[in-house]
Amino acid sequence: MTKAEQLYKHKEPKLIRDRKYLDWFARQSHKCFVCGTSKNIEGHHIKQSSSQPKNDKQLLSLCVEHHRVGTPSPHNTPKLWREMFTYQCQIDYAEKTYQRYLDETSDNK
Repeated sequence: MTKAEQLYKHKEPKLIRDRKYLDWFARQSHKCFVCGTSKNIEGHHIKQSSSQPKNDKQLLSLCVEHHRVGTPSPHNTPKLWREMFTYQCQIDYAEKTYQRYLDETSDNK
């Protein structure tokens, strides 16, 4: 094992990918988790800490305003975001969306 391999041996991946779910997520008509609009929706990876890897199964649908630039926003006003929406609340929402994906895609098999 090389020195570089040894150094990174115990590091977690930065992203856990699920391409099929991402494709399904992109094709759906989602509503913003905050305001309910269905315009300009983006997927937000839910993470409890900056060291936690992004997991594609933990996506929250947010409009651009509530994702990146508005208030509340996990990227613009992260402290306010965490005060308004607990990690568990966000995960519960993401799990419901992922379960919908599983239900819909298992019907097609």
